[in-house]
Amino acid sequence: AFRVLLENDDDRLGVITYHGLSRLADAFNTLHMMYHEATACHVTGDLVELLSITLLTLQCASKYKERKDVKQSLLQWQERMEFAQKLLTLLNCYTPDNVRKESLALLNELVVLYPRECVQRLVPIILHVHLQFQKNNIPLATGPYFPRRMPKPAPNKTSMRPPRPELQMFLHPSQLETSHGSDPVYDAALRDYFLPYHQLVETLCHTALSINLFTEDTINLSVLVALEGVPLQLDWFAKLWKIIYHSEGSDKTGVQLLCNHHTFHDYVEGILLDERTSFNNPTINSFFCIFFPKVYKHILCNNWESVVESFICGILGDTDDLDHLKPEELERTAYKANGDVRTLLLMFSVVPPRAINPHFLPALQCILTTCRKDRELRMTEASGGQSLDVADKDTEKRSNIDGCHQQDSEAVPKKKRKISQDVRENTESSSSPPPPPPPPAPVSKKDHGNVEPKAPSPDICGNKQEIRTEADYHPSMPEDTASDTTAENTLQSSDNEDKCGEDLTGPSGANTETSHSLMLLEVKAPSCEVFSDDTCSSTVRNLSEFIGPVRRSSSLSSSPKQQHFVDVLARSIEQLIKCLEQTI
Repeated sequence: AFRVLLENDDDRLGVITYHGLSRLADAFNTLHMMYHEATACHVTGDLVELLSITLLTLQCASKYKERKDVKQSLLQWQERMEFAQKLLTLLNCYTPDNVRKESLALLNELVVLYPRECVQRLVPIILHVHLQFQKNNIPLATGPYFPRRMPKPAPNKTSMRPPRPELQMFLHPSQLETSHGSDPVYDAALRDYFLPYHQLVETLCHTALSINLFTEDTINLSVLVALEGVPLQLDWFAKLWKIIYHSEGSDKTGVQLLCNHHTFHDYVEGILLDERTSFNNPTINSFFCIFFPKVYKHILCNNWESVVESFICGILGDTDDLDHLKPEELERTAYKANGDVRTLLLMFSVVPPRAINPHFLPALQCILTTCRKDRELRMTEASGGQSLDVADKDTEKRSNIDGCHQQDSEAVPKKKRKISQDVRENTESSSSPPPPPPPPAPVSKKDHGNVEPKAPSPDICGNKQEIRTEADYHPSMPEDTASDTTAENTLQSSDNEDKCGEDLTGPSGANTETSHSLMLLEVKAPSCEVFSDDTCSSTVRNLSEFIGPVRRSSSLSSSPKQQHFVDVLARSIEQLIKCLEQTI
C-alpha cells in the first residue's frame, strides 16, 4: 500500500521532508528482527518490498539533495548508521539473492549521501570480520544461496539462516568446487554472487581516497578482500593501486605499507601459483609490472627455481601437440599458456635464469610458428568469407530484381510490355554492385617498450578510463586484449618514476613505521583535497555512476572478439624468446 502512495518524486520528497526516513528505518528494524526468527520466513517478501521503497526514496534524495529542506532532512536522520550496519548483516549466503542485492544497492546509496560517515563507520566493521576470518582460516558453513555446481540441497530449518545476523561474504579456497575457467557457468555464478560486494568495498576505498581518509585500515581492507577474491580474477584492486601509484603530488607511504604487507605478499604468490591466467587481463598484468619488482624478494623465497622449472614443464606439456588441436581447443590452450609465459617474463625480469631446459627454446619457436600459421589461416578465412558474403548478396539482389520484374511483366498489357523490358534492363545495369574490396592484409602490431605513462592526480570521479566494462570483471575475455601491447608483457620501462626494480624503503631497506591514525595518502592535488559533505556526495555519486552495473558473460568459446588470444600468446613468446636469448 505504501508503494502505491509513492507514485513519483514529489511523493518521495514528502516522505523525506516529513521525517519518513526514520519511519522506514523503524519498519526495517522490525522486519529485520522478525526475519531472523525461526518462524518468520513469510516476511521475506515484505522485507524486499521495504528495501526497494527505501532505495527509491534515497535515490530521490540524492537527486534533490541541493534543496535546503532535503538537505536538512538528511542531516536529521539519526538512524542512518544503525540502518547501514544492519544492512551489512544481511550480506551472507543464508539471505536470498534479491534481499542481498537490495541491501548492497542501499549501502552504495548511503555511501553517496554520507561518504565521510560511511568510511569512518563501515570500513572498521568490514575490516574486523575479514580479519577474524583470516585469523581462523577455516571455511564457514555455506547456506542455501551459496553458488554450487550441483543442484542445491533442499533447505531445512537449520540451514535457512545463520546462527546470528552477521556479514559473511567470505571465500575460502576449499569452498571452490573447481578451478577458474573449468566451468564457465560456475564461474559466472561465483562472479554474480561476490562481485556486488567487491564493488561496495571498491567504492569505499575510492571514496576514502577522494576525501583524504585513506588510512591504514582502508589499505588492510583492500588487501584482505583482494586476497579472498584471487580465484575470482577481479581487477578492481589493481586499478585502485595503479591510480594511487600514478598520483602526482602524493607521498608513497601508502605504497610502502602495501609492499610491506604480508597479506599482499600472499596475494601476489596466490596469483603466481594458482591464478596465472589472471595475466591475460592487461590491468592485472601492468599492475604486476609495477609492484612485483618491489616485493619479489618476499615471494617464493625457498623454491624459486623449482617453481620456474614447473612452469616450463607445464608449458611444454600443454603445448606438446598444438598442430592437431581444433581452433576452439587452440584458443583455450593459448589462454592458459599465455598466463604461464607472462609469469615467466615477470620472474625472469627480476631474477635472470641460471640455466634453461634445453627443450624450452625450441618448443617456444614451435609454438610461435603454430600461432603464426593459425593467424594466417584466420586471415585467409576472413577474407574468403567476406568475398563469399558479397557474392551471395549480389546473387540474392539480382534474383529479387528478376522476380519483381517478372511479376510486373505479367501484369503489364502486351502493348506496353516492351517498355517494361527496357526499364528492367536499365534497372539491372544501374543496380549492379561494385566489385568487392581486396582482402585486408595482416596487420602486425609493433612492440612498445614503455609501461604506461604517469597519470595526473587521481580524479576518481572524472577519470572515464576507469569505467567498469565486461572485460574488467571477466578477465577470461578482456576487451582490450587485442590492443594489448608488449608494454605489459615486459618489465623493462623507460618511465623514470616506475623503475620496476626501485626499492621503496630506501637504500637501507628499513620499513617506515606509521601510527594507525596517520593519514597515509595526503594527496595534494585539487581532486583529493578535503571536501565538504556536499562535495563528497557529488564525488561519490559520479564514482558510483562510472562503476555502474556490470555486464557479464561466461564463455571462452571462439568468436571474432576472442580470436586474438593466439596472437597475444605469440607476442608474449616473442618477448620471452628475446629475454632468454639476451640472458644466454
